[in-house]
Order: sequence, then C-alpha cells, then structure tokens
Amino acid sequence: MAIVDANVLLFDRRVRVTLAKPTNGSFVQTEPNAIEIEDLRVSFKIEKKLQKNPNKAEITIYNLNEQTRTFVQKKPLVVRLEAGYKDQIAQLWTGDMTFSSSTLDGVDWKTTIEIVNAERAFNYARCNRSFKSSLGGSNTTVLDLVNEVSDSMELPVTMPPDVKAELTSAQLRGAYTLRGPSRDVLDKILLNRGYEWSFQDNQIQILKKYQIRADRAFLVNQDTGMIGSPQYNAPKVPGKSAVLKVVTLLYADLVPGQKIKVESRAITGVFRLDAVTHIGDTHSKEWFSELECSPISTG
Repeated sequence: MAIVDANVLLFDRRVRVTLAKPTNGSFVQTEPNAIEIEDLRVSFKIEKKLQKNPNKAEITIYNLNEQTRTFVQKKPLVVRLEAGYKDQIAQLWTGDMTFSSSTLDGVDWKTTIEIVNAERAFNYARCNRSFKSSLGGSNTTVLDLVNEVSDSMELPVTMPPDVKAELTSAQLRGAYTLRGPSRDVLDKILLNRGYEWSFQDNQIQILKKYQIRADRAFLVNQDTGMIGSPQYNAPKVPGKSAVLKVVTLLYADLVPGQKIKVESRAITGVFRLDAVTHIGDTHSKEWFSELECSPISTG
C-alpha cells in the first residue's frame, strides 16, 4: 500500500465509471465502444464480503445525458468503477448491472445503478465435463476440476500458494463428472475439502476456512487515514470472536481475506478482513472504507 498524506486525500479524489456492453455469449469480455464518465458527480456504496453469493454495489451518477441514460437502462451491461487519489486510481468495483433507474430531482438527473459482481456467471454458467481414469489410476487433480469450473465462468482463480499446492497434489481415483450450475459444482469440489470460495472483483478466490490471503498486511493507523477509533462489536455468531470495526479513508485495494494491521492508542494487532464497505461521493465529505475484522493476534 502506498502511504498517502491523509490531510490532502479528500481534496484529490478521482472517480471513473466505465459502462460497456458484453460481447455475445461472454460473461466478462466487453465490446470496445465503452462509455467513460469522469467529470460528473458520482456517489457509491460498495459491499465486499467473504461469501459465495456475489457482492453488491450501488452507484449514482448525476446529470448523464439522455443518450447515456437510455444506454444504461438495457441489460446486459458491465459497470466498472475506479477510484483513488490524483494519479493513484485503481479498480474499486466491477460487475453486472441488475437494475437501473433515472429520476429528475429538482434540476438534476440522478441515475442509480445496482450492480452485482459476476452475477451472470453465478446464475448462468454451467459445467458438463467428464474426467476418465487412466490405467494405474487417474492423473486428474482437484485443481484440474477447479480450472474447469473457472473456465466455464470465464473468471480467473486466485489462491494462496499452499492452497494451490494442495489442490495440485490431490489426485482423483476413478472417473469424475462435473455437471450442473458451475457455482454448485464448485461447492461440491471445495466445501467438503475444507475450503471456502467467493467472488472478489470478477475473480474466484479460494481460501481455507479462516485463512489469510498471501498479500502483505494492510496498515491502518492515523498516518494512513484511520478515522476515529476502532472498536469491538458483538460477534455475529454466538461463541465466535468479537468483530473489530475500523473506518479509514477510502482505499481500493482492500480485499476480504486480507491481513490488516491496526495501530491505535486503544487497540493494536493483526486481523483478517472479513468485510469492507466503500462509501464515496465526489461532491461531499463521504469518502471512506468501513472494515469488519476478526482477530488473528492482538497486543
């Protein structure tokens, strides 16, 4: 993470929204004639969690012209939002538009777009492939099955090195058939083996239960833009660890499953990021990320 002077971040915000039609038959490839929006007011709320169901976002764009408002009404439509500061702009969200509506509010047109990450792949991708055993045993690995599912969804797979090594070394015995909705097939492959998966920014992320991504820890303190003081809330599941909530100025490169290092007067420790909500508005003071974390070690 690049360290940015938190005192100037609110004055150097940038947002770019890209609207693109997917190519015929593709879940992720888009046509080249996309519409880019960078100079209008944009507000957004983006939720990212460690869950199988796709993450969701809502973006509001002010005063689109009539042609673009009409363009946004028609599905399928891929929406990408990039955000950051000065020249440090990065993808914050990408997904499929599920609903769009434009209303006149005084003198302003407000176009609100609801977007779901990998929504079409989650709902419509299917597998239909059989792997046959060879003499002396099958050479098919669990990773081969995962790759077959990812191909059907047209989404890359990201996983820590140890998970990749385990899936590569796990060979199957006998024939194996993948048939049905790709999301259900992936459940069948992974859940009983102790792995969890989720969509994160049009990627299939695979982790062991409670595992941390392999990224370097993301530092949250006053110098990097922490807002207020972190605090513990009651656990979402009785008997589990309390949830640490931290608010920081908005950063696009926060991903559920990531390691978070928190430094404050009251709480210092290393945590796993379980969920993050990005809230922003180019024309107001809203420009922050709300983190929900579970403890790894504290001090």
